[in-house]
Amino acid sequence: MKLRKVLHCAPSLGLGGTEKVIQLFAEHLDRRRFVPAVWSPVSGPRGEILEKAGVHLFVGGQLRDVVARFLPDIVHVHRAGWP
Repeated sequence: MKLRKVLHCAPSLGLGGTEKVIQLFAEHLDRRRFVPAVWSPVSGPRGEILEKAGVHLFVGGQLRDVVARFLPDIVHVHRAGWP
C-alpha cells in the first residue's frame, strides 16, 4: 500500500490550541499509512517537539515551494476558530 503524504499548514508553531492540534494530528497519524509533515512560515516551541517526534518540518519559505518538494496527497490547513 502506498503511504499517503499529509501536509499540515499553520501560521506558526507556537503554544496555542491550533498548534497543539497540529502537533497531535501529526504525531498520532498511523505511520503505516501516512507520512506526516508540517509547514509554517514561523517556527516556535512546537517545531522542536515535532522534530523530536520524527515529523518532517518545513519552516519558512512559500507554501507552493513546499508542496512542490514534498508532493502531499492531502493538505490540511489549520487556523484559529475566530469568525
